[in-house]
Amino acid sequence: MRECYSLWRTYFDKANALLDIPGTHHTIPTPHGFSMPAILFRAAGATRETPRPLLIIGGGFESSMEETFHVSGFAALERGYNVLIYEGPGHRGLVNQGVGFVFDWEKAVTPIMDFVVGGKEDGEFGFVDTEKIGLMGMSMGGYLAARAAAFEPRLAAVMCIDGVYSMLEPALNIVPEVCDAWEAGDAAAFDAIFEADREKWGTGRRWFHDDLLYTFCTDSGFEAFKVCERMTLEGGVAGKVKMPAYIGDAADDLFFEGQPERVKSEMGANATLKEFRSELGAHLHCQSGALVYMNQDMLEWFAGVVGH
Repeated sequence: MRECYSLWRTYFDKANALLDIPGTHHTIPTPHGFSMPAILFRAAGATRETPRPLLIIGGGFESSMEETFHVSGFAALERGYNVLIYEGPGHRGLVNQGVGFVFDWEKAVTPIMDFVVGGKEDGEFGFVDTEKIGLMGMSMGGYLAARAAAFEPRLAAVMCIDGVYSMLEPALNIVPEVCDAWEAGDAAAFDAIFEADREKWGTGRRWFHDDLLYTFCTDSGFEAFKVCERMTLEGGVAGKVKMPAYIGDAADDLFFEGQPERVKSEMGANATLKEFRSELGAHLHCQSGALVYMNQDMLEWFAGVVGH
């Protein structure tokens, strides 16, 4: 995994250098014992005299920041937005620091906002309109973005592709055999069941097991699920999101079916629920196969929010 990570980053950087305006690499410090890699792309025409909005794009359970750039970064740049891609806890760059996923994603996003706003004030990022910053999260990043937005009021908008209310529910759905041990709070039994019968695992089960332990930086499935349990918008968290929110809803989502409606319901009137259906081929997880359509709709919505 680490070898592949190193290779794709190397080749991405070679391609980045060929862009008309190459993205600039940054290391964003935090007060939480880790730092985050990020790349900031300046839109054509964005200057100190004509600053442009910024779209911050973050991934999910198995994402890299380079992937997110291909998902929505190019589309945003083409529309005149500055773009910042990053990796937070649990993403590849942070796993290499031994930092797994956390439920309180404002620990990642607030330092990014501090970094960008501070860079605007000292002139380095004068081309960014810091009053018009949007945050997008894809897949599990739909939860992460919403959680961060609940505690980061400087954001002008948040976009969840798609809406995620709870991470524990889909995790238990993938391995239902652990449910009794989970309900009993029996960590030893949970981990024994989670590791059992490897020779019978299909590709999906093996992927979930390996990537869960890898990205949560633990040897215990039970401990990873304890973090997943806290990855929820219940308890009034969704209601703390006060800026406009775009909530994607894929009709045939692989993991989060029904959750976008719950996110919309608890966020209230400031949330827009966008249903992606099979008629336009956008019904799959994160609109896979229909990214052009998804980006068109999402970024037009963002333009309406920030007046771009």
